Amino acid sequence: MGHRWSIRSTFTTAAHLDPNHDVEVVSVQRAVVEPGMTVPGGLRLRPLFDGTDRRPRPRNLAALLLYRAPSRLWHERDPRYRRVSLWTDVLLLRWLRSLPEGTVVVTTRPALTLLASRLAPAGVIVVAQEHQRLSLYRDDMRNALATALHNVSVLVTLTESDRAAYEDLLGPTGPSVIAIPNAVPDVPLGPGDPGAHRLIAAGRLEHQKGFDLLLEAFAVIAAGYPDWTLDIFGRGPRRDRLDQSVIDLGLSGRVSINDPTDRLGEHMRAASVFVLSSRYEGFPLVLLEAMAAGLAVVSFDCPTGPGEILTDGTSGLLVPAEDVSALAAALDRVMVDESFRRRLAAAAPAAVLPYSPQRVGRRWDELLAGGHKEPGRG
Repeated sequence: MGHRWSIRSTFTTAAHLDPNHDVEVVSVQRAVVEPGMTVPGGLRLRPLFDGTDRRPRPRNLAALLLYRAPSRLWHERDPRYRRVSLWTDVLLLRWLRSLPEGTVVVTTRPALTLLASRLAPAGVIVVAQEHQRLSLYRDDMRNALATALHNVSVLVTLTESDRAAYEDLLGPTGPSVIAIPNAVPDVPLGPGDPGAHRLIAAGRLEHQKGFDLLLEAFAVIAAGYPDWTLDIFGRGPRRDRLDQSVIDLGLSGRVSINDPTDRLGEHMRAASVFVLSSRYEGFPLVLLEAMAAGLAVVSFDCPTGPGEILTDGTSGLLVPAEDVSALAAALDRVMVDESFRRRLAAAAPAAVLPYSPQRVGRRWDELLAGGHKEPGRG
């Protein structure tokens, strides 16, 4: 499993399927004692390797050597490569080989898709789910996926644009490719406060999320709105750089960069505008959560997702990707006019309905009921 939003969407889908299927969420390794988010009641979680167990690692010399050796199965381009080992290879292979005929395995990251497509036993059906856009991957990973995906039963992307990209990659002999978006969890988020003079943003503090661009855009208009503030929630390698940018742009006291929180919904209720400044996305679940919370939203039209979710001027404002001037102008437009904020906020929840757990869950029900067969694996 991957980043926070991918994990949450996995939990949401699994919880929908659980009443009618024997569902287990399996991770290669467990790094924390608690998941850091609410796990739906009754959902079974299984880590193949428990990294929180402080007792001696593998309990014999051979296993300890495997634990310290690099993985031979995990693709080196996967961000988790340095966290796995030859020992987790053994555990993963042992688990795959234990699965009975007819089991459906849904992989949620490329390295697992590559593994399962080759190593799952005959009779096990592999469904590959991609949480990132295809163009994000380097050529060696794209080439590996192009081969591996011919050995899965179906590929599920999060957006229509990625569905088309993968169909082009795989050609007419590839598996079925369908787009099923992530679902917005049923959590009590809203409503936001259209009268509040507060902007909010959330995500990992890294280049992808574009918070540097957001700070630049806010700095352009901040002097005209002295009572407006911006709160960013997240953790990541760019924290120090962003803190310095707040100072350099003269935004001290106006911008707060906060640690991640499981109570983001409460902070959304105290804000009026959510801003998505990402350079790219797989599928921005946090944008949908903000819309479900009844906030006015302003977003870059980055690849992929916002352009399929938002209707510009109706359910939010959509501006050209990485265009700081356009983002500043959109913020100015929504901040100056409370009645406009209220109209956007009122329209946003209806735009999220296609992404409810019930509707998205029904699409997974239909997929699993479709009788997809296991292709020959080479």
